[in-house]
Amino acid sequence: MPVALNHGKISHAKNEGGEFFRRVYAQTINTQYQGLWLITADGQILAISCRELSKPSVWPVKTLEDLQPGMKKFGAITPRRPGPANSLPYRGIGVRPDGSVALAVTDRVINVQDRRRQLQASDFGETTPDHVDLSAADWSALAPPEVSVGNRWTIPEAVGRQFCPMLGHNTYPFQHPKYVTEARFGGRVVSVSNGIAHLVFEGSLAGLMPGSKSLNLEGQRLISTTKIIGGVGSYDIRAGRMLSLTWVCDADFLAYHYPSAHVSPFRYGTVLEWRQGDPKAPPEVKSAEGETQIDLADSTPEGALKTFLLALAAQDETTLRAVTLPHAEFDLLLKSPSTSSDQLALLKTRLDEKPMKRLKEGDPVRMPDGETRVIKPADVREGRVVLWPDGSPLPSRLENVGGHWRVFAAPFIAARK
Repeated sequence: MPVALNHGKISHAKNEGGEFFRRVYAQTINTQYQGLWLITADGQILAISCRELSKPSVWPVKTLEDLQPGMKKFGAITPRRPGPANSLPYRGIGVRPDGSVALAVTDRVINVQDRRRQLQASDFGETTPDHVDLSAADWSALAPPEVSVGNRWTIPEAVGRQFCPMLGHNTYPFQHPKYVTEARFGGRVVSVSNGIAHLVFEGSLAGLMPGSKSLNLEGQRLISTTKIIGGVGSYDIRAGRMLSLTWVCDADFLAYHYPSAHVSPFRYGTVLEWRQGDPKAPPEVKSAEGETQIDLADSTPEGALKTFLLALAAQDETTLRAVTLPHAEFDLLLKSPSTSSDQLALLKTRLDEKPMKRLKEGDPVRMPDGETRVIKPADVREGRVVLWPDGSPLPSRLENVGGHWRVFAAPFIAARK
């Protein structure tokens, strides 16, 4: 069962989950807590993978290398067919039964300090999701007290301090409103039409958080500032409720450092957003009339490759992911129109009829560009197979992961590009 944990919370939790985590954590050297862990129900660590210091391009391969021994030790795992689910139903949408809301916060590193320069896609770094929890009373402070064009109002400082998650980033969360040093926010009604008031917001937030002794950060400090550069919202006058809210902010961040140190801040952008809606509505999933579900067969390389090709043609995402090795650009495989049921039946018949040759070390492979390559020992080592279906322009590499065969999809992704 996959579980995502927040180390800062679970390690101090006074419940069964916290006790379980501490028993597991006691088995480590107390410096490893990020990454992916494989743990049995009785708390035995089978494998740990943490690749934050390696190049992102090799993370999928290295992660599998770390986890495979643990998966083999655990034994065969029956493939699951999980359905779509929303683990954070109120994040950025709807109002909880008690009137509180969770405003979605997403920030992203900007690798450019010059604010006059137009940003390019390559200027952006990693993204971090978070949220701002507001009680019903605090949430009401963001709505206009009077709905007339030009009316302005100030959001109370105590409410503004609740936006402190916007000051944190990645592994440096801003932990408490008490560390906020400035919170100035206000709104204005710019127009009213068809019973809807259109709002703009402006303001800034700043904070200084001292480092804790428990994290060996005593004497250091974290400093962060953020400013709204574009804030809009809408308000239903008849219903007396907010309909939407979006703030785009520009921010500077100084990670933990000593006051005497000469360090430069890094820049990041933050988007805070919320909309009225039904948080319990099922998430949108890709579907089509007559959509075909491909049966999963992955106990042999040949079966896994047939499943992959059929799922690719049908654009069956669930099955395709089940027989594909992790790849950062997997979604490119889902950019094609799905094949009709008649064409799928024909493809299945052809795959059943055509043989698949298992290549051996030293076998030549002629590439589409005319170049000839040779199968290397690493291509066909234990747990790895290269198959060449009759009539296919290229062979396909597969790997055994915990008793289930998976397709190396990089050539298919390159073709999509």
